[in-house]
Amino acid sequence: MEWGVVVGLILALWRILRCNPYGGYGEDPVPVNKLKRRFLAKRKAKKEAKALKKASKQQNKGDFATPPN
Repeated sequence: MEWGVVVGLILALWRILRCNPYGGYGEDPVPVNKLKRRFLAKRKAKKEAKALKKASKQQNKGDFATPPN
């Protein structure tokens, strides 16, 4: 769901009001919710960074037995 119920109803009402013989509009896609997309992208980046950090820690656990260069 791109938008909530209230905003979705407002967008639907706006679409119905514009739908008339003199509207002159072509395709009418749902507008992108930029704030939601940005939030989801940040959350995904945090998860990937956390997974990378965890994998790095697991890899470093076995490195203590190797002598330093």
